[in-house]
Amino acid sequence: MHPELERALAFEAALRERCTDRVLPFSFGRAFFNDRFPHVWYLNALEVDARSDVDPEALVAEAEDLHAGAGHDHRRIDVRDDGLGGELAPFFRGLGWQAEHDVVMADRGAGERTADTPAVEEVTVAELRPLREAFARDEPWGTDEAAVREVLDANGIWSGAGNGRHFAMRAEGGLVSAADLYSDGKTAQGRFN
Repeated sequence: MHPELERALAFEAALRERCTDRVLPFSFGRAFFNDRFPHVWYLNALEVDARSDVDPEALVAEAEDLHAGAGHDHRRIDVRDDGLGGELAPFFRGLGWQAEHDVVMADRGAGERTADTPAVEEVTVAELRPLREAFARDEPWGTDEAAVREVLDANGIWSGAGNGRHFAMRAEGGLVSAADLYSDGKTAQGRFN
């Protein structure tokens, strides 16, 4: 694994652990659960540590048992090893699961600016809430009031754990785009929407 990717994944794992109420070991890794936010899938997920010999049927069964036991409506399994994730994806798609890939990009210095953009300003989590709520309402789960509220509230948990700073652009008086920056002083992570 490339050192920059390894560092990025380690930062993400540390941030997840700071947002977790409990960690449960299972056959292929660990489950991270936040009982205050059961609808928030990124705070309640199984993470596969194993590099090989993962029985996908056993993995699904453990995910079902652990998530059901925690009262979760969703099922989420994160596979950090790209090769293993690629091997498992067809099996999960065959079961009707959604398989997604995260993209990790390293910042290697300033690029060339090619377009004029509106001014970016630093904002608070509270100021971002209406924009994030609008985005949440566009999601398939956006009609579930409890899920929307939990996801919005969980933004504050993640921000606090990651020393979050938040930036946005305005148009016609309202925020229209945002980015979050999390840092531990040595490594930083940005998320955009």
